[in-house]
Amino acid sequence: MNSNLTRVAVAVLMATSMQVAAKGEKIDVCHHSRYDVHVITVSMKAVNKHIQNHGDFLPYTLYQDSDYDGYGNADVSIQSCVDYVDGYVDNDTDLDDTDPNVTDQPVVTPPPPPAPTAMPPPPPTTFGIPPPPPPTTFGGAPPPPV
Repeated sequence: MNSNLTRVAVAVLMATSMQVAAKGEKIDVCHHSRYDVHVITVSMKAVNKHIQNHGDFLPYTLYQDSDYDGYGNADVSIQSCVDYVDGYVDNDTDLDDTDPNVTDQPVVTPPPPPAPTAMPPPPPTTFGIPPPPPPTTFGGAPPPPV
């Protein structure tokens, strides 16, 4: 799913559940000002207006990728208004962020070759030497000596 759509869906869920939020509860949003985007803290009651009126959005959650293998450490995350921060990625699926060879990808062992169903017959064993020609007779006499 597109990460922008995910953030919009989360924002809509948060906006529709505001009635159950505790009074005075606050949330960080990425706020568009005239010259930049920066984090501001707003009340749960005001977040819907900020999203609708200013185009504000929820910060991206990015995960540290120390080994730069494209998979992030679930234990170390930041919130950011930009979707790219060097050394961070948008997933938390690295099994060992100190080793680029260890990721969430399973190690795939190729299957063994299929067992033969029947053995083929062995080839003839002439080793490339043609058989001798049949003896030639000369009017019933034996062939001359070689």
